[in-house]
Amino acid sequence: FAPAEFQEVVLLLGKTLRVDATLQVATIQQAVTVVEEAPQIDFSSTTIGHSVTSNELERLPKSRSFQGLLLTSPSVTSGLDQNGNIVSIEGGFQVNGSSSGENQFNIDGISTNSVVNGRSRQNATLEFVQEVQVKTGGVEAEYGGAIGGVLSAVTKSGGNQFHGGAWYYLSGNKLGAGPIKRLLLDPATERSASYVQDSKFPDNRNEAGGEIGGPFMKDRMWFYFATSPQWRRREREYNFSSGKEHDTFKQKQLTQNTFGKLSFDPSSRIRTNFTFLWTPEMSTGRLPAYDGAGDAVVASLASNVINKQIGYFNPKSSMSGEVNLTLSNRAVLTVRGGRFWDDFKDTGIPDIAAVEYRDRKSTRLNSSHVSESRMPSSA
Repeated sequence: FAPAEFQEVVLLLGKTLRVDATLQVATIQQAVTVVEEAPQIDFSSTTIGHSVTSNELERLPKSRSFQGLLLTSPSVTSGLDQNGNIVSIEGGFQVNGSSSGENQFNIDGISTNSVVNGRSRQNATLEFVQEVQVKTGGVEAEYGGAIGGVLSAVTKSGGNQFHGGAWYYLSGNKLGAGPIKRLLLDPATERSASYVQDSKFPDNRNEAGGEIGGPFMKDRMWFYFATSPQWRRREREYNFSSGKEHDTFKQKQLTQNTFGKLSFDPSSRIRTNFTFLWTPEMSTGRLPAYDGAGDAVVASLASNVINKQIGYFNPKSSMSGEVNLTLSNRAVLTVRGGRFWDDFKDTGIPDIAAVEYRDRKSTRLNSSHVSESRMPSSA
């Protein structure tokens, strides 16, 4: 038969693409070339969503988190700012009116949802990601509990050619505006309120990373490795005891993103992929919120000095493995497994308590002794 060629055919994540070819008897120097694009509407599925490819990721304005791509879909609102800070009651993404705890986040098929509030507990830097699929309706049964949206990220892989890259991002105080005015209630009357302007203090973020991918054995085994740590340094000056005491508090944070992938095809019928994503976070120092005018805090310095050492350490990792076996032209067997590990630990907690406890027996004896001491003596 004569050869048939189809160009500009793009198969996206989670999509089923059908390409029909008419077999014709071959003649000398005869070829059939189809250059028409694939249809934009998928008639084989009821799912509402779209895919964002790596080429689009490079051009779209976005945050440093792949979860922010949910906002590229209609009917999605956010409870987070561009830095991941909570700015609303929900504290996450709401899809078609559902709560933020009803979404599903996947990295290479591994769910990274929090068991507490449903938010994504692990991030993959966008430089690691090959494609992201956003689903906001008609979600398949395999995503159990996802009443809201489903965000699935597929990471990059190595190939027969070596490739790599490097990047650096700077954000924070040097490029940002000052804090917005804060509404403050008059502590004396508690009836009037006014807006106060807090000072602008250092808050700098630096992120440097790189990636490399290529073959271990051409046409058989490939690798991809990338890392992108982020440092954040914050500093604030405080006037404690309503302006009577002065001190400076600092906060140091480190967020690591390291990813590795190994792909191995032992034969034309067997394909395997193994991934590992390591994203620990650590922080030292906690910055109290202002509750008075002029960068002031009503509480004393002694009651807040412990914030200089309080922090947290949160190691997180996920790993996955997949084996695809082609049984015939119509049957494929897939075996997939994975694990997501999350362990949050508070650090710098003092060994003292603000409340002293006494047992009931000692309290009763003390009360009896006081009563007896106050009894008048008999004449």
